[in-house]
Amino acid sequence: MKQEDLHDKHNKYPEYKNFHLAHNYDTNLKIWKFAGYKCVKCGRILTQTNIVPRHEQNCKDINKVRIYKDLNEIDPSATILTDDGKVWAPYRF
Repeated sequence: MKQEDLHDKHNKYPEYKNFHLAHNYDTNLKIWKFAGYKCVKCGRILTQTNIVPRHEQNCKDINKVRIYKDLNEIDPSATILTDDGKVWAPYRF
């Protein structure tokens, strides 16, 4: 099976952006095989499809609270919260 066909067949969770599909090439059979879903943050490969939503909620690397001391090191994709837990937005004057 081609990688594109495997991707279309096994891409059950397109809404989870922290997971990629992992494929392995079997050199004896000369075909691509589906290996599982790989977590981008922790590197773990999940072979069962029903574990993906639960791993999204429980992964320590995905849900890590980062404390930045310098504004230059803030990741642009990070969600910044205020002390009371609301999403921070800059003041408009």
